[in-house]
Amino acid sequence: MEQQILLEMRNMRQEMLNKDRPCFHNDCQWQNVSSTSRIRCNLRWSHLLVLTITSSVHAWTSTNRQSNYLAVNRYSTMKSTLESSLINATVSSKSALPRQRRNQQRNDPFRLKSKSHHSLQANASNRTTLQSRNHTKAANKRSSQDTNKKRPQVRRLRNNSSTAKSKSNATNTNIARQASAYNTTEGAVLFNRQLNLLVKQHQVKQQVSNRTSISTSSSKQSVAQQATDLLLEKIHFNSTDYDTVSFNIVLSAWSRQRSITAAQKADQLLSILLTLSAQTQRHNLRANSYSYGSVLHAYAKANDGIRGATRASELLHQLESSPHIQLDTDYCHNAVMDAWAVSNHVDAGMRAEAILRRLLEHNGSVKPTKVSFNACINAYARSGQVQHVQRLLQEMKKLADAGQVHFAPDKISYTTCIDAFAKSEGSMANAKQADALLTEMEQLYLATNSTSLCPDVVAYTSVLTAYAKSGRVKSQIANDLLRRMELYANDRPNSVFLNAWINLLAKNMDVEVEQDSVAAAEGLLQYMQTAYWDRKQLQLKPCKITYTALITVLAEVGTVAAAERAEELYRELQGLWRETGDLDYLPTTKTFASLLNAWARCSGASKALRRADDIMANMKRLYEETGSNDVRPNTILFVQIFQILAKSGAANAAERAKELLREMHALYLAGCPDVRPDSTTYAYLINTFTKAKVDNVAELASLVLEEAEAGYNAGIGELRPTAMLYSACLQAYAKCASKEGAQLAEGLLQQTKELYERGKIYAKPRFTFYNAVMDAHARSNGGRQAAERAVELLDEMDVRSKAGDQTLRPNTRSFNAAIFAWKNSGEPDAPARAESLLRRMNEGYKAGERSMRPDRVTINSIIGVWAKSHADNAAERAEEWLKFMETQFANGDRSLKPDSWSVNTCINTYSRSERVDAAEKARMLYERMKAAYEAGDLEMRPDLITLNSLQTVLSRCSNKDERHQLTRIADEIAKLYTSTLAA
Repeated sequence: MEQQILLEMRNMRQEMLNKDRPCFHNDCQWQNVSSTSRIRCNLRWSHLLVLTITSSVHAWTSTNRQSNYLAVNRYSTMKSTLESSLINATVSSKSALPRQRRNQQRNDPFRLKSKSHHSLQANASNRTTLQSRNHTKAANKRSSQDTNKKRPQVRRLRNNSSTAKSKSNATNTNIARQASAYNTTEGAVLFNRQLNLLVKQHQVKQQVSNRTSISTSSSKQSVAQQATDLLLEKIHFNSTDYDTVSFNIVLSAWSRQRSITAAQKADQLLSILLTLSAQTQRHNLRANSYSYGSVLHAYAKANDGIRGATRASELLHQLESSPHIQLDTDYCHNAVMDAWAVSNHVDAGMRAEAILRRLLEHNGSVKPTKVSFNACINAYARSGQVQHVQRLLQEMKKLADAGQVHFAPDKISYTTCIDAFAKSEGSMANAKQADALLTEMEQLYLATNSTSLCPDVVAYTSVLTAYAKSGRVKSQIANDLLRRMELYANDRPNSVFLNAWINLLAKNMDVEVEQDSVAAAEGLLQYMQTAYWDRKQLQLKPCKITYTALITVLAEVGTVAAAERAEELYRELQGLWRETGDLDYLPTTKTFASLLNAWARCSGASKALRRADDIMANMKRLYEETGSNDVRPNTILFVQIFQILAKSGAANAAERAKELLREMHALYLAGCPDVRPDSTTYAYLINTFTKAKVDNVAELASLVLEEAEAGYNAGIGELRPTAMLYSACLQAYAKCASKEGAQLAEGLLQQTKELYERGKIYAKPRFTFYNAVMDAHARSNGGRQAAERAVELLDEMDVRSKAGDQTLRPNTRSFNAAIFAWKNSGEPDAPARAESLLRRMNEGYKAGERSMRPDRVTINSIIGVWAKSHADNAAERAEEWLKFMETQFANGDRSLKPDSWSVNTCINTYSRSERVDAAEKARMLYERMKAAYEAGDLEMRPDLITLNSLQTVLSRCSNKDERHQLTRIADEIAKLYTSTLAA
C-alpha cells in the first residue's frame, strides 16, 4: 500500500509540474517556418494587408506588434497588384503556422471582424443603392400624403424644414469652431462624437439591463472592441479624422472594465498612439496625462497581481520622464497606488507609500491630496498591515492640525481604516480598535456637522464584522451598533449589516445560548424576507450570503436535526434561483462548504457520509448547468469530505480517501485551479488514515510528508509544508502507541526546530507539535522516562511562551497529555505528580490563562491515575474527584460534567479494593449512574465496562445480600445492552 501511494503521489507531482511549465517548443517550431510565412504583420486586423516581402526586409520579422506596425506603415503605398498577390501568398502560407500561433491570431484583440477593403467598398455600394431605393419609396409616399393635406400644414412643414436647415448650419459652425479650438480636423470632431455616442449608448443600456444575466463583461468588451475597430480602420486608411481625443475615448472604454485583457488592450492602444505620435509629428496626436491615466486605471481595476502593478509603475515612470506632458494632478499616481493595493503583494503598502512620499517631496505642480493618502491607506489595509494604516491616519491629522486642512481625514479615510481592522486577524483588540475609530468618527461628525465625516452603514457593518471574527462575543453588540447607526448616521441597516449580524451569531454558539442564537438568526432571515417581498424594501433583500450565514449558524449546533434544517434552507435558496433566475440566489461554493460542515459536525456519521456524497453530486450538476465560477469545486469542499470520512469509521475509509485525492488531481488537470491538492489536503489525508486505524500509519504519514516536501522543493508552492501537515504526521506517530512512534515524533519535532532556525518560517514549532509529541510519549508505555520527558516538553513550552513566543503557550490539552503520561507510567508517585500538574494548571487559569482551564478530560485522567495506583486510599480519592465533578456541574460548570467513563473508573477502582464495603460502594455508584441516565443524561448510560466491573466486585463479595443485589444489577445492564444493540 505504501508503494502504491508513493507512486501515485509522485505521478501527480510530475503532472502538476508539467502543467505549470512554459511551452517553449512552439517558439522553436516558429523559428523553423520559412521566411515567406514568417515575414508579415502581427497586427492581425483584416483591413490591414499582410505583407510578405523578400529577404531584403528580414529585419521586419519580429513578432513584436509595434515593430510590425512601423513596417506596415512604411509600405502602405504599395500598389494594389502587389497587395493582391501578397494576400494570396499569406493565405497559402497560413497552413505552415503552428496551431498555437493560429489560435493567438484568431483571438487577437485588435483583429477586426470585417472583410477586406474591396468587400467593404462593395458592401458600402450595395448599402448606398438600397438606401437610395428606400429613400425614393419613402419620398413618393410622403408626396402622395402631402397632396391630401391642407395648405397651413404644408406651410408648417416648410417652416420645420427651414428650422432643421438652420440647426444643421449651427451644428456645422460649432464643429468648425471646435476643430479650430483644439487644433484638429472637423472629421476628427465628428468621429469623436461617433465614438462618444457608441460608448454612452452602451452605458445607458447597462443601467437598465436585466440583473439576471450571467455576466455583462462580454457586452462591455464588445462595445470597446467596436470602438477599437473603428479607430484602427481610420488608422489603416491613413485618415486624419482622428486625434488624441479619439484614443482617449477608446482607452476610457477599456478602463471601465475589470479584466486583465482590457488592461492589456488599453496598454497596446497607448503604444500605438505613442508610435503614431513619433512617426507623424501631428500636434493633435500626442499622448497626454488622460491617456496614461486611463491605462493606469485599467490596470488598477484588472486585479492582475504583481505583474499589473509593476507594469503600472513602469508607465508612471515613463509618464514622469516625458518632456511633452505636464502633470498637474495626482490622478495617475493614485491609480498606480490602487494597482499596488490589489496586487496581493506583501510589500504593496510600502510600494504605494514610496509613490506618496515622492509626491510629498515634489516641488512641481503635482501635489498630493487626501485621495493620495486614502489610496496608500487602502494599499496597507489590503495587505493586512494595520499599524501602518493607523500611522498614516495620524499623519493626516497632524498635517491638518498644522494648517493643511485639505489633508484632514474624511469618511473614506476612517472607513478604510475600520475595514482594515475588520479584515485583519480576528481578535478582540482589533475589533475594539475598529469600534474606537468609529466612535471618533461619530464625535467629529457631531462637532463639525460635515457630511464628509458622516458615518454610513458600511462603517457600522465593518465594525460588526470585526466583532464577528474576534470569537465569542455578546450579541448585544449588534443591537448597540444598530442604535448608534440610527442616531449618528440617520440610516437603517441593509442586508450586508444583517448578514454580518448572522455571522456574529455563528461565533456566539455557547451551549447556554445555542438555541437563542439559532432562533435569532432564523428571525433575521424572516424579517428580511418580509421586508423585501411584502414591503418592497430593496435594501433588505435576502440573498445567498444570508442563507449561507444561517447555514453556518446551524452547522455550529452539531446535530442531525440542525444539518437537516440546513439542507432545507439550501433547497429553498436553490428554488428561489430557479424560480426567479436571479444570480443573488445562486448557491455558491461557500454555501456547499457550510452545508458539508453541518454534516461533518453532527454525530450521525454514517448518514453524514451519504449526505455528503449527494451534496457534492448536486454541486457538480449545478456547476455543469450554469458554468459559474461561484459554484466551481474547490479544496475546502474536499477537506470537509475528508473530515466526514475520518469520523465515519467506514471500513473503506482509507480507500475512499485515496479516491478523493485522485479525483482532486483529475479535476485540477481538467482545468479547475481551485481543486489543486495542497499540503492541507495531504494533512487531512493523513488524518483519515489515522482515524481509520490503517496499519503502519506512521510509514504512510512519513511518505506523504516526504512527497509534499519534494513537491515544494521542485517548485509547487501549494505543497509547502504547513503546521497542519506537521501536526497530522505527529498525531499519526502518537497513535501508533509505541516507542518507535515516540522516537519518530521526537525526530520530526527536532527537524522543524532546525528548519525554523535556518529561516523556514513555515516550519515554526507550535503548541500543537509539542502536544502531539507529549501524547506520543504518554502512549508509548515508556514508564517514568516517558512521563518525565512529557513534563520536560511542557516546561519548555512554558519557558518559551513566557519569553514572548505566544504560539507555544501551554493549554488544557498540553497539561492533559502530561497527566495522561503519568497515568500510564504505573509509578507509585504518579498520583502525586499528576495532582501537582493539576494545581499548576489551576493556578494558571486563576491568573488569567483561560486556555489552561481544567476540563472533564483532566479530572477523568486524575481519576484514572488513582485507579491504576496501588495506594490504600486509591478508591476513596477517585470517588472524591468524581464528587468534585458532580458538585461543579451542579453549580453550572458544564465543562466538568461527569460521564459514564468517570463512574466506571471509580467502580473499577472499588472492584480491586480490599475494603470491606467495596461492593456496597460500587452498587451505590451504579445507582447514581442509573438515576442520571433515567433522568435523560445519555452520557451516563451503563455499558459493558460497567457490567464487567460489577461482575468483578460480585466475584469478590462474600455478603449474600450484596451478591443478590449485584446479580440483579448485572441482569439489568445485560438487558439494557441487548436492547440497545437491537435498536
